[in-house]
Amino acid sequence: MNTNIRRKQKFIKVTSEILQEEGREGVNIRRVASEAGCTSAVLYKHFDNLEHLIMLASIQFLEPYMRIMNEMSADTSLDPIQLNLKLWRNFLHEAFSKKEYYEQMFVSSERFKLKSCVEEYYKIFSEEVDNIDPISAHILTSNSVQERELIRLDTAAEQGLVTEENARVLSYLVEAVFAGRLTQYDGTVPPDDAAEECYELILSLYRKYVNTEIDTQ
Repeated sequence: MNTNIRRKQKFIKVTSEILQEEGREGVNIRRVASEAGCTSAVLYKHFDNLEHLIMLASIQFLEPYMRIMNEMSADTSLDPIQLNLKLWRNFLHEAFSKKEYYEQMFVSSERFKLKSCVEEYYKIFSEEVDNIDPISAHILTSNSVQERELIRLDTAAEQGLVTEENARVLSYLVEAVFAGRLTQYDGTVPPDDAAEECYELILSLYRKYVNTEIDTQ
């Protein structure tokens, strides 16, 4: 492993620790540089700006979901619709419990940088991608929630579980529901309750647009 990769790993890990303890408000270039034992100028040699560094460090908050996605994707007893709904339920619970970071990665104006940041993150931490299957990797490096959703729904369409047109419509509607509910969430109800409410809305859309009876057990 070369020196630049080791340095990037250290900077990202330091930033991740600050995010976990204090949130985004605690992160600035000078603070990260100080805790990493270098100057701000050194950090700017490795990252475009503070937002670039925070986005890379925020990917750690995706890791619990990514592990579950990889495990569930290997379950051959689930058809694509069942799999997608189970993944959505887990994703929503992660998203609402870590709103600040999921909103940045999937809803904010920074979301279109997620693809390149995920690819960069797994080059820096290459040992962590060994057990991610190709479909999961493709989904992780897609540009938007709508695009990720359509990748899975295209598989369902190939099996006749949804029409291609409904798959496209459903992918847009589901993204809109997710983005809207996450953005509006203000913490007045527990995150798990907010996640379940959002899941029920997504489930109702699936029931309207797919060609199969949905078993949510």
